[in-house]
Amino acid sequence: MNFCRDRHLTVLLLHEEYQKENPDGYRYTQFKKAIRDYQYAYNLCFHNEYIPGDELQIDFAGGCLYATDIKTGVKTRVVLLCCILPYSGLGYAKVMYDATRTNRKNKVDQKIELYFNQSGSLIP
Repeated sequence: MNFCRDRHLTVLLLHEEYQKENPDGYRYTQFKKAIRDYQYAYNLCFHNEYIPGDELQIDFAGGCLYATDIKTGVKTRVVLLCCILPYSGLGYAKVMYDATRTNRKNKVDQKIELYFNQSGSLIP
């Protein structure tokens, strides 16, 4: 397993790999404690400072998602657009059938209009 490139890497997956190589090693709880101790020892943290209403973060979430038609049972691949105002934590998610540039732009424009009025201040 290439840990640096696995975007779905979790502590549980790390522990499973560790257990394969060290069957008599740490159990899961002690393994998590060892990772946490390592993080604290090497100060592996980062803190972002945000200005209220200054930034809207936009990204697509995760791997493959599917929407299922209730009547036919047909599954259609979809993408999940996620938007968040990082200072407040106010978020929004929108399922889209495609992530073409035009479709992305329209959905993001709709979200920005919802968050902000014409003066640029946040709409409560």
